[in-house]
Formats: sequence, structure tokens, C-alpha cells
Amino acid sequence: MKYLKRFENVEDNSEILSDLEDILSDLKDEYFDIFIRERDFNYIVNKSLIRINIIQDKVGGLPNEFELSEINEYFERIFSYMKSNDFELRNIDAFDKSKIVKIPIDINQWDLDTKVLGINFYFNN
Repeated sequence: MKYLKRFENVEDNSEILSDLEDILSDLKDEYFDIFIRERDFNYIVNKSLIRINIIQDKVGGLPNEFELSEINEYFERIFSYMKSNDFELRNIDAFDKSKIVKIPIDINQWDLDTKVLGINFYFNN
């Protein structure tokens, strides 16, 4: 019984995950692969981590470089939406053909001409 009590307060973020899919659905039409994952990383204090991974696949399995300008408007909406649901952007990982690319957490500081092969956004509440 004590184990059940640990999990009974965990929020269901399925609506948030569904809304994220909806917000990013147009990117799929532009050959972007979108992966959204959730993980409870601390069930005692009821925190969740949501990771959004984006790659562009125009050639059947091989990632294609894209500029941040191609996803900028979508992520302005995502950031606003997540903030309204008490999630904060904690980290951004991006990579190109040979190295990790440093992307600022503040979207207003992005160099929109930066090219990447993939990018991960990590939000937690």
C-alpha cells in the first residue's frame, strides 16, 4: 500500500502531449520527424520531464540539415504553451554532422541561420 501512495499524485500529461503533437503536426508535412516523450523523473515531488526531438528526413532515413528559422515559429508557440502549463525549458541539445551545437535557451537569442541535423528540447515542471 505504501508504494501506491507514492504514485497516486502523479499528473497525467496526456493532454499536454497530444497538444504538442497538434502544434507540431505541420512540421511532419515538411518531412520533419517529431518524437515526444515523457518521463517521471521524481515521483516523490511529482515532477515530469518532456523531451521533444526533431530531425528532418527528406531522403529515407538519413537526417537532413535544417535551419532554426524553419522551426522557430513552432517553438515560440511550444514555449508559450508549456509555460502556461507550468513547464519550463531546461535544456536544448542540438547537433550537426560533426559536433554538438550550442543553442541558447532564450529563443530570442537564437541565430536563425544556424544549421543542425537534430535538436532536442527538455521541459520539466
